[in-house]
Formats: sequence, structure tokens, C-alpha cells
Amino acid sequence: MTKLILITGISKGLGYAMTERFIQEGHTVIGCARSSDAIQKISQKFSAPNDFTSVDVANEQQVEKWAEHILHKYEPPGEQRDLVRSRKKGAIAKASFSTSNVFITNNPVLILP
Repeated sequence: MTKLILITGISKGLGYAMTERFIQEGHTVIGCARSSDAIQKISQKFSAPNDFTSVDVANEQQVEKWAEHILHKYEPPGEQRDLVRSRKKGAIAKASFSTSNVFITNNPVLILP
């Protein structure tokens, strides 16, 4: 079953590795990173339906705008649709979606059915 996966910090390290792996497994990744150049390169490598945006997760306004875009475009399941950020550099760290098909890690990652 294909999943919709949200990952922050996709330009390098664990975030990039998870993005690459999930896409190879046939899932759709919605991701962000600070660097516009990195986002452009990743977008060229992994095209639609994957969706990548330049977002500095330490900037509350950018995160809110990105979260609103994601919630509007992808309509997650359930009545409760919250993206909650941790205080540590504003990273999105938790999601509450009234569903059991949500998987969170510290990078973080959000997987929807």
C-alpha cells in the first residue's frame, strides 16, 4: 500500500536517505529543507507526485505556511489535523491525525495511508 510521507531536513543525511528509500519503495514524499538549491536538485531527481519545498523549520511563519499548504493539498484523514512543532529549532516533531497509520521519528517523518 502506497503511503504519503512527510519528512523535514531532506537535503542531506538521514532526511535525504529516508526520502530516497521511501520513494524507491513506491511511496510519495512531501519534504522540506532550508536550501532552495538542494530542493531544486531533489525535485529534479524525484519528480511528481513527490512534493518538495524550501522551508526553514526554525521560522515559525514558514512552517505554518507550509503546514497549511500540505493540509489543504493533501487533506489528511480524520477530524483532527494538527502539525505540532517541538521547541528544538522549531522542528515538526509530532502529528495528531486521529488515525493509527501515523509513524513519527525524531527526524521527523509523518506517514499517512
